[in-house]
Amino acid sequence: MRISRKFMINQCLILCGGYGTRLKKITKKTPKPLIKYFEKEFLTYLIDKLINQGIDHIVLLTYYKNDLFKKYVKKIKKSHKNLKLQIVCEKEKIGTGGALINSINYQNPYFFLLNGDTLFDINLRDFQKRSNIEKNFISIATVTTANTRKKKSSNFIVKKNILKEVKETYSKRIKKSGGIYLINKNILKKYSKNRNKNLDFDKDIIKENLFTNKICTYLYDNKFLDIGENIQVFEKSKKKLQKIITKPCCFLDRDGVINYDKKYTFRKKDFKFKPQIKKAIKFLNDSGFYTVIVTNQSGIARGYYSLSQLESLHKYMLGQFYRYGAYIDKIYFSPYHPDGKILKFKKKSNLRKPNAGMLKKCEKDFRLNKSRSFLIGDKYTDILTAKNFKIKGFYVENNIFNQIKKILNNL
Repeated sequence: MRISRKFMINQCLILCGGYGTRLKKITKKTPKPLIKYFEKEFLTYLIDKLINQGIDHIVLLTYYKNDLFKKYVKKIKKSHKNLKLQIVCEKEKIGTGGALINSINYQNPYFFLLNGDTLFDINLRDFQKRSNIEKNFISIATVTTANTRKKKSSNFIVKKNILKEVKETYSKRIKKSGGIYLINKNILKKYSKNRNKNLDFDKDIIKENLFTNKICTYLYDNKFLDIGENIQVFEKSKKKLQKIITKPCCFLDRDGVINYDKKYTFRKKDFKFKPQIKKAIKFLNDSGFYTVIVTNQSGIARGYYSLSQLESLHKYMLGQFYRYGAYIDKIYFSPYHPDGKILKFKKKSNLRKPNAGMLKKCEKDFRLNKSRSFLIGDKYTDILTAKNFKIKGFYVENNIFNQIKKILNNL
């Protein structure tokens, strides 16, 4: 029995308590997750990715230099007001498994678990959809690696006989943990009696349950980065991170592309998805594209509906994508119109299409491969917006999934 389709996992725990001894002098002052890349902490890239995929409750499991994490959390909360971000600090070093047990009172019944020094660029909503987490207790997102003959690895090697859904032979490619787990809290209860016991999550908890039916693995052939593996890997990590976070973007208009255009749609009962759109969004997610909605919402300026009503509709819409195993990275909207009735929004704005303001805003928020980016809309203003941003623009077709497949093949 799978988790109800109405239920979406919205919590993630991140392991941030390590000393980072393999990075020598680099981590004497700064914990690995707080090392800066392109003026942002590495942990911020993880948190942004989680937020984009609908995770709104994050718990940092810390120990080493906890005061720096406290300062970091204060800063993040200022820019992410809807994010619940907490810290659970170990009183003494008790390992990754011990840190997990130490935080058991903060855990939801089901939650994601990440390492604070790794980035595995996968679709978490697809991972949840594939995972029968009520039955398996621990699901592991596994990554393929070119180091096929190495017996030792800084990541836990996933054994051959639990690799379900993997057809390749073990001798060809080792499948190892990608540092992303989906956990049923029930499996941790038997360890909670010894709250301060030193436990390693991989060597103790995973290994103990390795040959049972409590663990299932899922293979993702996506880009993976472990900044703490060793000093040589760390020195190359900036270039690797840049390759992971620099992606092309598919910009989508909302009304007429995502849903049928009924003019000033803001009620759930009036919102109806266009055919194949969920499949198309998931295809973009899995193809390594940022997927962003850019929509004019002059109904706010005209007084037809409020910002909160629009946000409520968008929350519903995003939830439907999550349940399908897809996600939208971000929604940009323009509430302005020069003929509006609401004074605050009665003005011209470069955010309103056909101006490219929303797309330029996205360009600041994400690292875009602009040469492979494109926009799909249903009006000439959408095509003109794409032209103003100097990317390709397309009128939406009846089968948007097939349309996007063709576009990607020709980029």
